[in-house]
Amino acid sequence: MGKKITSEPTIEHFFSSHNIAKEFQQISDLLDSIEGIYSDIAHLIGKPEEVRLGRTGMSIESTVRCAILKHYWQLPYKALAFHLLDSDTFRAFARLPMNFTPKSSTLQANISQLTEDIWRYLNHKILDIAVAKKVEKGRKVRIDTTAVETNIISPTDSHLLYTAICKGVKLLEASGNKYINHKRKSKKLFNHIRNCKRKKEREGYYKQLLDYAGKTLGYLHIALQSEMSEYWQSSIHTLCQQLAGIISQSYRRVILGENVKPEEKVTSLHEPHTDIIRKGGMETVFGHKVNFVTGSSGMVLGVDILRGNPADSTLLLPALEEVIDVYKRSPRQIAADGGFASLDNLKEAKNHGIKDIAFHKRCGLKVIDMCKSNWVYTQLIKFRAGIEGNISFLKRVFGLNRCNWRGWDGFQSYVMSAVVTYNLVLLSRKLTE
Repeated sequence: MGKKITSEPTIEHFFSSHNIAKEFQQISDLLDSIEGIYSDIAHLIGKPEEVRLGRTGMSIESTVRCAILKHYWQLPYKALAFHLLDSDTFRAFARLPMNFTPKSSTLQANISQLTEDIWRYLNHKILDIAVAKKVEKGRKVRIDTTAVETNIISPTDSHLLYTAICKGVKLLEASGNKYINHKRKSKKLFNHIRNCKRKKEREGYYKQLLDYAGKTLGYLHIALQSEMSEYWQSSIHTLCQQLAGIISQSYRRVILGENVKPEEKVTSLHEPHTDIIRKGGMETVFGHKVNFVTGSSGMVLGVDILRGNPADSTLLLPALEEVIDVYKRSPRQIAADGGFASLDNLKEAKNHGIKDIAFHKRCGLKVIDMCKSNWVYTQLIKFRAGIEGNISFLKRVFGLNRCNWRGWDGFQSYVMSAVVTYNLVLLSRKLTE
């Protein structure tokens, strides 16, 4: 990543008269109205003030704008690189220097440097504009949670065992250690398990697959004793821990018939941070729970990306504190789903100066204790339903149904970058209404 901003706009940096181009012009103007953001981002990244040698590369400004384009259109990096080359509007919004079009690898390398903290900083600045333009005052808010998937297939014990064996063979081959390749036999057993309908027969196949997995784990332990580079040592050590966990959970669940707790399970070799989320009677989601706070405008005022599957009742106060941190005061009214309802939450909310709080399910709480009247309670319950549409919009349009960025840090950055893009689009549309 090179300079903080691109030099003065050239003839390339003019938008067309199309309605979508006009929306991008509005979003671009909003970003320009935030003073000093790229210097602050450079400080957060830890980059020097100026790059004096070598190719100029992408500026921080262009990197942020390209990330917004990527989320707005839900483009893979290769498609984004093509559109930046082909579209005048894309180039104008991205503020790319003349005769420079980044490759997909360059885009990925630069956008990946924008961490969760950077996106949260940008979101706070956008909310400041919303307050100044009187679009969102933060006086009436609604809270709800959703689950965002990580980029993995549904994990079964047989698939995890087979994948771990394949990865172990690959590491052993690359590191130059001796081993016996069990990939072919493991694949046959995996397919037998997948198609088998009889429990006893399936258990027999599992025992054979567990045996091959145990042998592969033994080869990996032997490889750890040999001299190799730090990279291979670390990779093999990590796989040993994962494979041991997969063998243990598979044996306990399939052979012994135990119920393994979600927090004890290995869900993925490539995305080991993935949690098992199950909300009510809905299907199981492999990803992370995210708590959202939105206001009357629909803009996202707070985001809490969680580990594990904590109860909704424990998430009300952290969400409230984030809104207070942004607006320096408590909201006047709150509407939340029934899962947040508890007497302790009601008392704490009242202690923070909140006048009316409505839970979708009262759970033994009296309306008069939550709100000043039944009419206010009914209005807040109707208001709460709007957050379902906000979350749906985030998932359908901005890709928040599934994160395809790698690692826990990548997951957090992905969620926050989607939220920033959503807020920019919503704010620009509110200002042009």
